[in-house]
Amino acid sequence: MYGFLLHAIKAGCFQDFNKKMWQDISKDSGCPEDFNYNVDYNSDIFYKLVDEGLIKMRYTRSAMLQLFGKWYIRFVWKEWGMETLGRTPGEFFRNWSDFLESKAKEFPLFTHDKFKVVSEDNEGIILEYKTVHQEMTSFCLGMIEFIVNEKYHVTKENLQITTKIAESSEEEESREQVFNKSIFRIKFDNQAIIHADQSVVAMVKRG
Repeated sequence: MYGFLLHAIKAGCFQDFNKKMWQDISKDSGCPEDFNYNVDYNSDIFYKLVDEGLIKMRYTRSAMLQLFGKWYIRFVWKEWGMETLGRTPGEFFRNWSDFLESKAKEFPLFTHDKFKVVSEDNEGIILEYKTVHQEMTSFCLGMIEFIVNEKYHVTKENLQITTKIAESSEEEESREQVFNKSIFRIKFDNQAIIHADQSVVAMVKRG
């Protein structure tokens, strides 16, 4: 697990809480206080931070992982220029995996998560999420909520996400890496977003 993800969690804690909270979490979890972007750390550090964070912040484990997901994506959003990945939610999530694949050139040991848009309609999208890490469904949920709010201005009140854990196929299980797979049904007014995008495109064409 590369240092940029762990640093993003630190930055999120600083922004939403304070420096002392981070210092207490890192100290009591036995983890470093600072992380090098380009170092591939043992993933145990991530889970130790989760364990200590939920104690300090009095969160459930699921809520803590979700918060970490939000902190991570918020940090890399502008750092990596992710706001340009797609005009509509379907386009964005289709481009996400290719984008992460490109980051592997910068971080050779980066085992990135994989995303696939299973279907898209006026009420939202169905997204398949695969990761080699454990317990990351809630982490991904935090990322999704941030993206649809930050880029498409969908508030929590107008967003409904249901999740189910999916079984890996025989083909996936036969590979060296075993992926944990989740399916997200993300419901929101996608029709309004698509219509607004089409209107913008039409205006640009008219010039």
